[in-house]
Amino acid sequence: MGDKMAKKVLICDDEISVRELIKKIVQREGYEALLAKDGDESIDMACHNAPDLIILDLTMPGKTGYDVCMALKRQSLTKDIYIIVLTGNLLEMDDKWKKMTKPDFLFTKPVIPRQLRMKLHEVLDR
Repeated sequence: MGDKMAKKVLICDDEISVRELIKKIVQREGYEALLAKDGDESIDMACHNAPDLIILDLTMPGKTGYDVCMALKRQSLTKDIYIIVLTGNLLEMDDKWKKMTKPDFLFTKPVIPRQLRMKLHEVLDR
């Protein structure tokens, strides 16, 4: 890692297999991976760990990805964190919602590792 601190990526998904897959990709690219399994934990971890990037699943129990994205974009502490939203269904992404919450980028599931690696570097290495 050298003398610079690794950039932190918060991975928020209720599916352990998805969290683990993304965690492996993130770590292989030299970044630190933080994991959250639901919306409340996602908000808590974002506020306490100041990640450089958040990868956020839309469909989670309790607070959904929609709720998390809105909450984070409204707080001064977290409003500038780059958020990539993951969805298994593009139809559930409604235009009004995208305008209202402004996630920075959107990936559909299943995640394509090569595309995710490219996006990680694009966002975190600038």
